[in-house]
Amino acid sequence: MAAAEGEGPARRAVDAAEAWAESHLILLSASFESFTETGEWARIEGLQHRFEVEGRLLDVGRLAWRMPPPLGLVEQGHVVLLCRALLHVPAASTLLEDWFRTVKHAYDCWIGDPNCELISHEVVELLDGDVDRARRVSRLLLREGWMFSSGTGGAEGYWTRELRSDIRVARDARNARELLDARLRYEDAEAPAALPLTEMDEDPVPPPAPPGEPTGSQDTAAHQGRLHRLWRYVSNNPLLATFLGTLGVAAVLALLAGGRKLAEAIDHGSAPAARGKLERAAEDGARTFSVPGSLAREGPPVRAGERVRVLCRVYAPNPPSVVPDGNWYRISSSPWNGRYFAAANSFWNGDVPGQLPYTHNTDQSVQKCH
Repeated sequence: MAAAEGEGPARRAVDAAEAWAESHLILLSASFESFTETGEWARIEGLQHRFEVEGRLLDVGRLAWRMPPPLGLVEQGHVVLLCRALLHVPAASTLLEDWFRTVKHAYDCWIGDPNCELISHEVVELLDGDVDRARRVSRLLLREGWMFSSGTGGAEGYWTRELRSDIRVARDARNARELLDARLRYEDAEAPAALPLTEMDEDPVPPPAPPGEPTGSQDTAAHQGRLHRLWRYVSNNPLLATFLGTLGVAAVLALLAGGRKLAEAIDHGSAPAARGKLERAAEDGARTFSVPGSLAREGPPVRAGERVRVLCRVYAPNPPSVVPDGNWYRISSSPWNGRYFAAANSFWNGDVPGQLPYTHNTDQSVQKCH
């Protein structure tokens, strides 16, 4: 599908995602079927077995991991679909109508009171007292979550969510597709507004190469940048500068020439290796990006089960897969070195693998970034 001239990055990404959805409707339909029958999105292993029994030659895991983010994600081995994917599944039309009806109700509530909260029992009442319908809608609402801020509880029980002003995109929408497209236009209008990265260096040092893929030019440039920052660190520290001054110019030059380890300690922190809190990546690993909330400038991934140190967390509720919490961790371990962020819900956050239910999308003991 060709993108029209002038369309923003979010619109272009969705156009490509919708083309993918039409080509892989069998996967989307099968996962939704599981959702309606059990209340859970289908597991990759279960789908693979089913298709094998049916004689369908489909590599479910490979397809699921390649599913474009506007459609859904793989979470704890399940193929989780978002509303954009459900637009392509005919059987999901009733669920999307219920979802749209609930969002419009939330908008009316917010118009009447900017401090309004949406509460789970209101969804049940809105859907004629049907608890199962309300539970499925709650799963979609809290997953899409861009219209919410703080709240309590989860989709399986009693929950509340404060409404954000983003709910205003529902103003003129007449159905689920129009609502999602209105949200898309809002995202494109706001797109390049990146959160400032505090404590970032001014030197144009290229991002680190993924583990196992170093390049000579990147390594040299990074080393030069570290030496420059080391000199700047020494110059701006009066006590250290006075002390080094007594050693003479030759000693300083020797330090700069052979001080790579010290430079790395200041820049990335062999000392900083002890900074932050250890978090373990979940079974799907974690993708990293240089700006939280923006899928631009992707960095090295955190492997499944790998433990890394995180300095702090940032609230950036985009894309939908990071909600309801909407938090990102700033990773201090090498090779990320404080320059890359990963979605907090990509980590175990204190949950124990295999011990259901998983309840921690964020480790609240991780401090907020300043």
